[in-house]
Amino acid sequence: IRSLLQNDSIKQIYINRLTNYLNTIYSEATVCATIDSMQRLIGEEMVFHRKKWGGRMSTWNKNVERLKIFASNRPHFIREHMKEVFNLSDTIKITVRKPKVGVKKLWFNTLKIDSTFAGTYFKYFPLSIKAKIEPGYQLVGWRGSDKNGNDIEINPEGDLHIEPIVALRDTSDYWDKIIFSEVSFYQD
Repeated sequence: IRSLLQNDSIKQIYINRLTNYLNTIYSEATVCATIDSMQRLIGEEMVFHRKKWGGRMSTWNKNVERLKIFASNRPHFIREHMKEVFNLSDTIKITVRKPKVGVKKLWFNTLKIDSTFAGTYFKYFPLSIKAKIEPGYQLVGWRGSDKNGNDIEINPEGDLHIEPIVALRDTSDYWDKIIFSEVSFYQD
């Protein structure tokens, strides 16, 4: 992986993917919820386990709490390690909001956004945002950025709230209908 990370584009993909994971599947909330779920699932069996193998429930509960503390602290330490290894700036909070109408699909750093997403990213590090607009609407711009276009790249300097701004497009009454304006008939 060290050789791959010498390539700047692969390094950017790696850093963005890892920060996406730290904000989703490896976030404190997700991992602690998984631990709680497993604790509830295994908790009933622990009575039988304790009878057969010994031990105390209090010890097991303390170990579960240690897992939660580890899960709570891990994202911070990974980000600090990333800052050191990749010479990254401080972290910032980014919030991406998808409007209820006008935007068919919205991606932030390859994450599909269905409503609102908030995460921790690195200052000045390139992030991509892409919007697919519904028929009958047009993208006017981005709230939180001065860039234009359906597919933009930003280098945030601080906390950021970003949202696509859409408006109804001026269209004719027939824009969503198929109309044949000419029929060609050739007869031998």
